[in-house]
Amino acid sequence: MGYNTGIEIRKKVDAVLLAAGSSRRMPGVNKLLENFNGQPLVRLVAETVSLSLVENLVVVTGYEAYKVRRALAGLSANFIFNSLYKDGLSSSLSAGIRAVAPNSSGALVVLADMPKISVEIINTLIREFYRNKNQLIHRPVFDGRPGNPVLWPRSSFLELSTLSGDEGGRVLFDKFANFINFVQVDESSIHQDIDTFEDLNKLRLF
Repeated sequence: MGYNTGIEIRKKVDAVLLAAGSSRRMPGVNKLLENFNGQPLVRLVAETVSLSLVENLVVVTGYEAYKVRRALAGLSANFIFNSLYKDGLSSSLSAGIRAVAPNSSGALVVLADMPKISVEIINTLIREFYRNKNQLIHRPVFDGRPGNPVLWPRSSFLELSTLSGDEGGRVLFDKFANFINFVQVDESSIHQDIDTFEDLNKLRLF
């Protein structure tokens, strides 16, 4: 990885919240609009990100974009509509990365279906990123398994912005295996996303 944008990069991290999916494994609903602790799931995640050390929030919408935007009314965010959201997660990731502020040193990619992610997890990743001089991919690890969110340095933006399919950034983990800093955390929330009604009900009780 390497870059020379000609733009002064300061200590600043933006977040890309991926909120474009059509909840294919939860037919009949948009999981991001389901109630979780008294508010829409996507709003809970977005508010958590907004309370962290993240500088700017980029929200990528697609399926039922107007409903997602309405659920996030009043939050400070840059909304990006991904017309190719049916092509898979990578199209949304690519759209979000391209919208990150040009003077940001990195982008924290957050999945909007992970309601248990805490401000502490996000801030831990960002502080570790700064400690490593805004370099390396920073990924949280709990109980020996890596999870999400993942903080990507600007040097990886070109590869992220040209991804395709439904793999997201996972295809780059092997390619950049020597550039990943695994950050130990004490929360299983980094593994807890919601794909099914069973997942949702389980996390509501967790």
